[in-house]
Amino acid sequence: MAVEVKVTDNTDKVMQIMKGNVEKALTAMGQLAVEMTVDQMNTGYGKPIYKTGDLQRSITFETDVADQTVTIGTDITYGIYVHEGTSKMAARPFLKDAIMNNMDMLQETAANELKKDF
Repeated sequence: MAVEVKVTDNTDKVMQIMKGNVEKALTAMGQLAVEMTVDQMNTGYGKPIYKTGDLQRSITFETDVADQTVTIGTDITYGIYVHEGTSKMAARPFLKDAIMNNMDMLQETAANELKKDF
């Protein structure tokens, strides 16, 4: 007695789903990181980092699927002075603090997106 087993190769389909999920995970992490950063700017230092709102509105992210990275930051020139401080102003590292204080939530967000469709 012989049993015939048919095997279907779904490697291409799985790889396509994973590629899409990586992109979704990076985007979800970027969006969450922006929200966390703005929240950090509003609540993390006793007094909100807010004068005109330009710095908060400038917080953006970019993803690179090939490198599997998310970059978050600002293009406002004075942002570095607020973040790192000056001789006349204490540092308020809003980007670093937002990310480091919420690393578990960012990792959970990525994990949830990576698991989808499996």
